[in-house]
Amino acid sequence: MSTPIQSDRAIGDDGDNEILTGNGSDLVRAGLGNDTVKAGGGDDNVYAEGGDDNVQGGTGRDKLDGGEGNDYIDGGAGADRLYGGEGDDTLRGGQGDDVLYGDIRGDRTGGATGADAFQFDSDDGNDKVFDFVSGVDRIELLDDEVFSFEYTASGNTIMTYGDTTVTFYDSTVTAADVVYLEGAPQIEQIVVEEAF
Repeated sequence: MSTPIQSDRAIGDDGDNEILTGNGSDLVRAGLGNDTVKAGGGDDNVYAEGGDDNVQGGTGRDKLDGGEGNDYIDGGAGADRLYGGEGDDTLRGGQGDDVLYGDIRGDRTGGATGADAFQFDSDDGNDKVFDFVSGVDRIELLDDEVFSFEYTASGNTIMTYGDTTVTFYDSTVTAADVVYLEGAPQIEQIVVEEAF
């Protein structure tokens, strides 16, 4: 791993960088390696880009983008926006009202505390959501596709939405938790099934 970079504006190279930022509003482009980014206080913008990256947001209202690769992204404190990008990513919102978007491939997301929003396209693949609190958190759908719920005997909810399948572990999710960001589409029915 290369020597840690401490700066309010940091650009990594193709190596495995460790980037540490201060308490200002920082901009980080980590580069193509398997990078570790630890953002301090302030409203930070972190673009991990390629590689299997570990991104920690710290305090502030951060925008954390994993880019390509299998990334781990932790928003920390504050109302953050987390984007997994391509790859099998793990997103953890942390404290605050966060927005989590896994993008394509199979992602694991957890909101932790706060009223969090989990965003999905209808072609995201197979995603897993932990720590979803019905009535507090919400699901935001980006395409005008019908969704359906299946409830399992183990207490999980499986949502099918176009080519996207999302498993909400240990949570009973209802249609009241779902909103369409582009306005309400003309949906004939919402299919709810039980599986035992």
